[in-house]
Amino acid sequence: MSTCRELSEDKEAVSRVAKHYWDIEKSATPVSVLLPWFPGSARKAKQKATMDLYNMLLSYVNIRRKASTPTIDPIDFFILQGTSDDTIVGVSPGS
Repeated sequence: MSTCRELSEDKEAVSRVAKHYWDIEKSATPVSVLLPWFPGSARKAKQKATMDLYNMLLSYVNIRRKASTPTIDPIDFFILQGTSDDTIVGVSPGS
């Protein structure tokens, strides 16, 4: 995962990232693994945690895009290369 100093130095944000990852992990129930299309509570919890994580990381990408001076953080490297927000955050088609 690419990150930046603003995120890594914010303990509350790091805790939220961990919570979202654990929510995604906990949503891997036997039913959700065997029947991924089934609209159960585990699937809904996974979708919510994934979207919350995406939006949170995207907000840090936007902070770095608006910064006047680039840093040596990975997000800035990707921005300088012209990488899209979805690629920086790590979203691929079909995710």
